[in-house]
Amino acid sequence: PDTRQLLGEVATLLRNAFSAQQRLREQRLLAAVTEQSGDPVILTDLEGRITVWSRGAEALFGWSSTEALGKKVHELCVPEDQKESDSRLTKEAIEKGVARADDAVRAAKDGRRVPVATTITLVRDEEGTPFGIVRILRDITRAKELERLKAEFVTLVTHELRTPMTSIWGFAETLQEYGAQIPADESKRYLGIIVREAKSLSRLVTDSSTPRASSPGPCP
Repeated sequence: PDTRQLLGEVATLLRNAFSAQQRLREQRLLAAVTEQSGDPVILTDLEGRITVWSRGAEALFGWSSTEALGKKVHELCVPEDQKESDSRLTKEAIEKGVARADDAVRAAKDGRRVPVATTITLVRDEEGTPFGIVRILRDITRAKELERLKAEFVTLVTHELRTPMTSIWGFAETLQEYGAQIPADESKRYLGIIVREAKSLSRLVTDSSTPRASSPGPCP
């Protein structure tokens, strides 16, 4: 080749080398940031192989970084019944740049199923070329437990309220329809039941709406 062509090839090689170095620096910076995150952060290449497994991921799922690196994220911590939905989410992130799920499940090393909220983001270099995928997870186990307790509480309160309400309704309706035919002492007894059940209902409502003080923990 002539000198001009040779110089052009050299310039192309230098540009490619510079781009590769720049991409490597970006990947190392991203790895350093995610490694220190308290939340589980997983960086994979475009084929889903784990390249960064943060300390938060180690703490939540139980696999060390050494165990996780190089593994496919689907094989390591996505349960079988979640793989299809996670694949759809990953595809959406690749197409749109980011995708989120507020109610996913991931698997820990010890077999636990961990409820998580997850955000999947496609990572590009400065030229816009995709080179990886970042998954940021948030453990929502506590939130799920609170939801369960809230549902149980509502069920319990509803059951407890139903009994006095039924009595009040029944005796009041009886007095309204047949009050003129009911003897005075019997009407008085009915009214006594209504008052008693109304007080019981009031106590239940007050107890259910007043936060209970938590018991003090052990002294340090």
